[in-house]
Amino acid sequence: MTVLTLAGATLASAALVAVAAPGAAVEIGLGLAAPLAAAICTHVAIARAHRRDPARLTGVMVRLFAGKFILFGAYIVLVLTSLSLEVAPFLLSFVTYFAVLHVVEAAHLRRLSAP
Repeated sequence: MTVLTLAGATLASAALVAVAAPGAAVEIGLGLAAPLAAAICTHVAIARAHRRDPARLTGVMVRLFAGKFILFGAYIVLVLTSLSLEVAPFLLSFVTYFAVLHVVEAAHLRRLSAP
């Protein structure tokens, strides 16, 4: 899956959900923003690391995980404290996109590791 396909599919799914729940469109959009940005950056970093030196891929993944851990925590705190949003749709959107995009990331890694 290319980065454009990943972004397009994620944004299309968010648009469908926002149509179904128009009162939560902002929360849904903000809930997907950080996981999508992280997934795109991770996808590019993993592909680049695998091309350069597949043996270093685990180290790159550990650093990416640590960075995402810190950035996601800061993002959630920032969004929830600085914007007046409904908490439940934002968190549900964030957790759902976080999980789904990690599955896509795992599939990408599996494809790279396949003989």
